[in-house]
Amino acid sequence: SFLPGFSENFAKLMRAHGVEVVFTKPVSLQSELCNLKPPRDRLQRKDVVYKVDCGECGVSYIGETAQRFTDRAKQHQYSVRTEDDNNGFFVHAAHHHGVGGEEERGTGVELFKWDEAQFLDADRHWKRRKIK
Repeated sequence: SFLPGFSENFAKLMRAHGVEVVFTKPVSLQSELCNLKPPRDRLQRKDVVYKVDCGECGVSYIGETAQRFTDRAKQHQYSVRTEDDNNGFFVHAAHHHGVGGEEERGTGVELFKWDEAQFLDADRHWKRRKIK
């Protein structure tokens, strides 16, 4: 708790010894019960490093995005449907599960567990996301 007079002097004394003192507002019943923000859908997260598993063989794809994950997942799904050879999801589906080509065995989109994506890290700075 913050005590006028004492708290300032205590903080000054501690700073002299290299210790930073921070005073916070105590938690109240009102602050705990009155969270007005609705819970955010976890798949709407941005600035994340994510992992999506193949439902057939368990191989994982790890990627990063500054966009909402749902938007990035839709882009990957489009790349799989259009057989984009530059997309890791399509390459995996084609080489390991026979998706694509003249003998179509499904779009390949259904192979991956998009709704069960795991978020390995979050960082607003893309350079740090790239090296994580």
